Amino acid sequence: MKRPSTDTRSNKSERKKPRLGACRTRYKTFRDTNFPSNLRSLPHVLNEIENFLLPPEEAMVEAASTNQLDWLKSLVDRYDSHVLDAVLLAARLEDIGSLELLTPHMFDSNELKGGAWDVCRIAIHTAAKSRSCDVVRFLLSLVDSADECRQMARTVVGIAAARGYLDILLIAADTADTADTADVELSINSIGFALSLAICGKQSEAAIFLVSRYYRILNLREGLEKALIYGMGQVADCIYGVITKQDNETPFEDFFVNLAGDGYANAIEFLYRRGHKETKLLGYALDNAVCADQMEVLRMILNTERVTQDRIGETLLIAARHGKFSPVEFLVQNSRISDRQTKKAFENASKLAISNYLFDKLDDPAESVETAFRNAAGNGHYTLMGTSERVAILKFLLSTGLVPRTVVNDSFITVTEKCLGADFVLALSKVADISPEIALEAFQKAVCVGRAEVVKVLLFTYSYPLSVKEKALESAARTGRHGIVEEICASAEWSLNVLDKAISVATNTDVLAVLRAKKIANFN
Repeated sequence: MKRPSTDTRSNKSERKKPRLGACRTRYKTFRDTNFPSNLRSLPHVLNEIENFLLPPEEAMVEAASTNQLDWLKSLVDRYDSHVLDAVLLAARLEDIGSLELLTPHMFDSNELKGGAWDVCRIAIHTAAKSRSCDVVRFLLSLVDSADECRQMARTVVGIAAARGYLDILLIAADTADTADTADVELSINSIGFALSLAICGKQSEAAIFLVSRYYRILNLREGLEKALIYGMGQVADCIYGVITKQDNETPFEDFFVNLAGDGYANAIEFLYRRGHKETKLLGYALDNAVCADQMEVLRMILNTERVTQDRIGETLLIAARHGKFSPVEFLVQNSRISDRQTKKAFENASKLAISNYLFDKLDDPAESVETAFRNAAGNGHYTLMGTSERVAILKFLLSTGLVPRTVVNDSFITVTEKCLGADFVLALSKVADISPEIALEAFQKAVCVGRAEVVKVLLFTYSYPLSVKEKALESAARTGRHGIVEEICASAEWSLNVLDKAISVATNTDVLAVLRAKKIANFN
């Protein structure tokens, strides 16, 4: 905080004059009181009486407001701890002149006194709430730290917005925006909160001011929804004007579609009534709504009857892939989904509940079950899902008896080569009843492509002949598969001859180090 200049008397004629009839002495509070001469000769008695009649902070404000500088100095000297209270009182009284005289006494050797910063903050808030523009401007000017000034001004923006004080709002906004540094995220949050306060308080002018000034950083989707909920038509119109500007950084189509994901049904209906009824736009919004489980928006868009059944089928597929059961159920029950589209959604479902539900809707499920198994096993169209959900779906599909053994075997071999984790390989081996022959082929594939974590799982789960593992060890050493060499070395006690053969074909130092360490461990 900047220490204000103590030379504030450049134009004394502008200062408030003492009240009419006020005593010119320090004991002005006794102007209507007659004391005996012997009592008047005891100043310390008068001091105590005066303090009883007028608290120190009030006396300081009185002294400052009436330009009685000597009296003010004596009060500060005697009651230094009351200076901060006097500053607060002057702020409440909107006495800018007294503040100019009192604020220098908030410092000790150019350092703020303890608690002075909190007093300044409270004083600014008090002045903002009482709509004292001069006091707010003066106190903000004392804050020399750009970050602190910006933080303080942002708080005042919220106070002014909630009350509709445009003059205070402008002062605070100008101060916040001209600060040297900016915490963008904090600024977005504070201005967004101020807009919410203005809308909830039905302060249209303040809300319009904030939208017009800060539309580039505000969440106008939330603002539009709230404006409609609170019946703030002018604010909604203002936001509409901003989002449909040609130079707006966010394309209108993105704004509309994101409304659906946010669940802002009122805002979508508002824009729909403004003529934004394009089938393509509504289709994208429908997709976003199902991905976010926004059932009210989903219902509202379907009720427009402007989205074709084919397009709804595409949305069903998206909902199934994202594992959104409620939207899947709603679309199936409230639309004429074709059997082809139902099959496709079933084949790509990422949740067991969806697989179960759509399976019962299929007329001829055999082919779809096979495709769904491939997809869930990672041997077809990849759908993002967790291992436990993937295994649960595979188990359900196997329980139908419609998955050919060849499909199961092919999928297991393929999955050992692909990016699905070793935990899934282990789980699949348990639910799919994999034969030793298929497990051997899967092991050889995993060694060939260098999937050490899968090799580890297979070595732990299945028993392979030493000759198979020896051949795999040589292959891994030759191709520099350090991780696989480690796993195979750890799976058996190897002869000197086998280790020497692997060492002779090793192609990098890491592999050599593993093999030599194993050799030493075996024969020491």
